[in-house]
Amino acid sequence: MPTLTPTLLSSGRSTRHREFYAEIGDIGVICNGHDATKTVNKRRGSISDYGMPKPGAGPVLADSGFAGNPTGTLFYRARWRDGDTNTVGLPSAVTSIVIGGKQVTVTRPGSPPTRATHWIVERTKDGGTTW
Repeated sequence: MPTLTPTLLSSGRSTRHREFYAEIGDIGVICNGHDATKTVNKRRGSISDYGMPKPGAGPVLADSGFAGNPTGTLFYRARWRDGDTNTVGLPSAVTSIVIGGKQVTVTRPGSPPTRATHWIVERTKDGGTTW
């Protein structure tokens, strides 16, 4: 059976978040609440992403030109969702726009993974940090 080293497990992951690991038989799960959850197959000696990946970039924002209520600096992010399993991925990078009483046009951030059936847009309240 292959031996998995800490270097292999933490490769490419955020060092600011504590890793948690659970194992049942030959399958393990690594998560830290920030990076994509990983599954470890000890029999195959492989590590792969679990669930939906996060979008590679934040949503594209533009002033629609139509009157609306939002004012100030607004922050947006997006997530992919698999409607069959109700799995929702981690959020994308945050993008922002300064708007004054106009509607915002939000464009999907790139191509979704094949399992994604929806995309979710999240916005802060006017200039706030609550999503």
